[in-house]
Amino acid sequence: LICTSSTIYPNGKDYHFASCDGDCTQAGGWTVTYLLSSHGTASVDFQDDEMAQRSFALDPAGRPRFVYFDRNTIVEPDHLGAFYAFCDSECTKQTSWQQVRITVVIPTPFRMESISYPALAFTPDGKPRLVTAEFFPLNDGEAMLTYFECNDACGESENWHKVSLQPRGFGSEPSADLAIDTNGRPRIAFYQEAMLDNQGKQLFYLWCNDNCLEAASWQTRDLGLNTLDGQEPDLELDNGGRPRIAYADWDSGGLGRSLGHSLCSSPGAERGNTKHRIRPGLPTAR
Repeated sequence: LICTSSTIYPNGKDYHFASCDGDCTQAGGWTVTYLLSSHGTASVDFQDDEMAQRSFALDPAGRPRFVYFDRNTIVEPDHLGAFYAFCDSECTKQTSWQQVRITVVIPTPFRMESISYPALAFTPDGKPRLVTAEFFPLNDGEAMLTYFECNDACGESENWHKVSLQPRGFGSEPSADLAIDTNGRPRIAFYQEAMLDNQGKQLFYLWCNDNCLEAASWQTRDLGLNTLDGQEPDLELDNGGRPRIAYADWDSGGLGRSLGHSLCSSPGAERGNTKHRIRPGLPTAR
């Protein structure tokens, strides 16, 4: 997925799908297809050069999907909210792509849920899962770390559901990454921005083993890093389902990693992670 400044809408973006099925070291082996344009999103995406971009993924069958946000009041009807875009075949044709709104918009009086910098992942059987550290609710309440899932007919808005897990904090760069284990269970790395009473600015690991649309089903661990360490975490699971997290290490100006052990996602887990500094001099984790 290639995202550029829009040639159609001011302050918007154009989205292109690039694919290659052979001889990919040559430009001629690639096909680039314009898909769609968003409008009026620059104000919420002003940190694109700093924040990790994880809104595009392939499902287990190799089919492309992505999530984007639009504030387009020009088209009819108004194209507002977060959308899940997907293609099942012939994806180099713009007409093969579909999309569905996954957030709520209320026309009168106008209210709209919004999200920024989502991370998209899939269960082994192809069900989409999404997390964002910046979910803004209808009631203009506190922005939250929020988890989305769809389990059937994901081209229908009503089949997308969500649960809010933790406040996102009051700084400018909360961030989250999502991984799914071999049993289809979600795991999240979340850097929370500043909270009251000198709290926040910490890296957390969250996991859920069942009923993950219930906030009470989630467990959370503060990974015990120093304040400001842990921004833009990148979460992966090893073959045993144990988490490995790379993150920006503020103290050293480099890259850090945290290794979870077998206790990390067990009920009532004890602290079970090891922290390492990898290399100084790297300004951010990507």
